[in-house]
Amino acid sequence: MKKVKWGILSTASIAKSALIPAIKRADNAEVVVIASRGERVHSAAEECGIPIAYESYDALLQDEN
Repeated sequence: MKKVKWGILSTASIAKSALIPAIKRADNAEVVVIASRGERVHSAAEECGIPIAYESYDALLQDEN
C-alpha cells in the first residue's frame, strides 16, 4: 500500500498532541517533515520521531518530495 506523506507546518501543541499522533496511527499515512520558525522545530521533530525539520515554512513548501 502506498502511503500519503505529510508535512506539518507547526510545532504548536495541537500538532504534537493530536494531529501527528493521528496521522501516525493511520496505515496509509506517514509524517515525514515538520516546519516552524526558528530552531525549536528540531526538538519537536526529535520528540515526534519526524526525520526532516525545516526552520521555515517556505523551505518545506519548496521541498519537491
